[in-house]
Amino acid sequence: MEINSNVQDLKTLIKEAVREVIKEEKIDFFIQSLPYVSQEEMQEIENVYGRPEKSTAAYKEDLEI
Repeated sequence: MEINSNVQDLKTLIKEAVREVIKEEKIDFFIQSLPYVSQEEMQEIENVYGRPEKSTAAYKEDLEI
């Protein structure tokens, strides 16, 4: 029984590690897919649409890249 529980613990650990890596890769892909906006373009966007209002975020996560 000891070996079986160790195998289950190892499988659980591997699954968690794979999930973390997939999540990190999804975030990295999303960030890389965002288009680059120059300062001029950003200024034009702010002039046309205004600056966004300060509001509290519903969800916030800090990423280390």
